[in-house]
Amino acid sequence: MVWIGGKGFVARATINSVPRPPIDKSETPWGGGLHRFGLVIPISVDIEVERPIWLGFQNGKQIETGMSQFALRKSFSLIEDSVAGKIDNLLRRDQVRNPDIH
Repeated sequence: MVWIGGKGFVARATINSVPRPPIDKSETPWGGGLHRFGLVIPISVDIEVERPIWLGFQNGKQIETGMSQFALRKSFSLIEDSVAGKIDNLLRRDQVRNPDIH
């Protein structure tokens, strides 16, 4: 699941390969280029939504999933299967109809 802070869930992606250093600037779209982050992770986007799916928080936990705000601030967090299923259902409901995304 892909979460953008302050916006919400935007996609489900599959990791296709092990993390590796970027080959050139074309693989580093973020500010700071090659020096900002040491690794890129090759992914394919399985589901993408046009508008982020925001799930509110209460007492530091996401109301619908129970995920902590802290976990969503980290680069990667383990998501339990039941939570991933809930998020996946929301993404499938709102997915962009794009023939390039399966």
